[in-house]
Amino acid sequence: MKARSLKIHQTNMYCQKCFNNAIIAISAIDNIKSLDIDMVNKNINIIYKDSTLDNERIRNMINKAITTGHL
Repeated sequence: MKARSLKIHQTNMYCQKCFNNAIIAISAIDNIKSLDIDMVNKNINIIYKDSTLDNERIRNMINKAITTGHL
């Protein structure tokens, strides 16, 4: 299976709690191969292997975790 990459500029990541929620949400996703979060520049880079996921679904999971705190 080919690795897919996703780069997100996450403008609503304001604090350490947002950062932690993003990490927890992404870590809960199966087949994540690499994760790099830059809180200063608000960038998230993800490499994953999963044909059932798409970039929009991952973005929605991260946004939900950051905005609601529900993981």
